[in-house]
Amino acid sequence: MINISSIIDSYNINKSITSSYSYSPLHYVSEFKKLIDNNIHKEDIDVFVKLVLDGDIYKHIETHIDSVSTREGAKELFFKVFYSKTRSRFKEKQKLLELFPSVFSILESFKTYSHNLPWHNEAKPHAALPVMLQYIESLIIIDSVCKRIGEEFPDTPIFTIHDSILTVEGEEDKIKTIIEETFQKLVGSIPKIHMNIFSLSLEMS
Repeated sequence: MINISSIIDSYNINKSITSSYSYSPLHYVSEFKKLIDNNIHKEDIDVFVKLVLDGDIYKHIETHIDSVSTREGAKELFFKVFYSKTRSRFKEKQKLLELFPSVFSILESFKTYSHNLPWHNEAKPHAALPVMLQYIESLIIIDSVCKRIGEEFPDTPIFTIHDSILTVEGEEDKIKTIIEETFQKLVGSIPKIHMNIFSLSLEMS
């Protein structure tokens, strides 16, 4: 396992973390990412990041793990491993760890050494990761994207569904641009964004 603790300690990053829930996880992730970039250079990390940004991570898992035959099955396995306890071991998890050893070594270390985070749960230390990701999703979509849409296009109706934004037809391009610019600014990368058209049919009696 990559010793994230020693890397964090050497940079004294824990000193910047407060006990307040108002503390931004994006700041911690940004600092954490710098530590990873400066100390760890692994090919599987670059492959993983590209697959995630291109929206192909589940397809890749489906192709390389025999017990997975559908995209939904790959997604279910991914999150089962992603959010699992550090000591849990099962066949599919080991296969995924073999595909991306550096990625999951970092995640396992993060779960282990997350005790200084304000959202750390002593009884469930592995839960720090999903909670942090939920905070980040909210900060990006609600606090950044939706806030900017409200400021620049106050008459544009929007509704959020997790990490998605629903609007009326004709408004999607400007919202897509705002999402891309927000990700570039906050995360440093732009993921592949899918746009779907929903139709509502009403039956009159």
